[in-house]
Amino acid sequence: MLLESLSKSLRGAVRKVVRANRIDKKTVEELVRDIQRALIQADVKISLVKELSNRVRERALRETATLNPRAHVVKVVYEELLRIVGRSAEIPLKPQKIIVFGLNGSGKTLSCAKLALFFKNKGLKPAVICADVYRPAASEQLKQLCEQIGVPFYDGGISSHSPATDNRNHSSSGRQRCGERRGVFSQDSGGEGCVGRLA
Repeated sequence: MLLESLSKSLRGAVRKVVRANRIDKKTVEELVRDIQRALIQADVKISLVKELSNRVRERALRETATLNPRAHVVKVVYEELLRIVGRSAEIPLKPQKIIVFGLNGSGKTLSCAKLALFFKNKGLKPAVICADVYRPAASEQLKQLCEQIGVPFYDGGISSHSPATDNRNHSSSGRQRCGERRGVFSQDSGGEGCVGRLA
């Protein structure tokens, strides 16, 4: 949810540049403000927002455009975002532990299902364990997603557990139950992370 919102805001900011009649200082400043607003709403560190803003502003106005001016500004924004966020990483297809973490509503539950589907499509046999004892809806959501993609799911009756339940014991029993599988993913407590293990 958070990443979708950020992506939508950034696309909107870039769309304004693409539709602009001309690229001038005012257009670039408006773009920078839109990017700042989007990043701050996504809880990006202020110093990174300032750094990105300054670099986009400087490059967009000072560099000679080898492309048309609109394409140049879009390219600058892309390169500067990539410099801060980094490039994607290859996920090795071998026994491993995978940890997915983030803020509530950032898409961890869906990401666990997507990872399970990814590994299933690569020939592994993942299983999903939900250990979020604070948000029972996460268990139901993950269960439905696993049914859709045909991946085994275990939650150990989370909805009947109290939040004081020890997640390590819960995850451990889930791993034992799914131990014959080659892959295990588990959603950790309070919606604050997904912990996974490919065995």
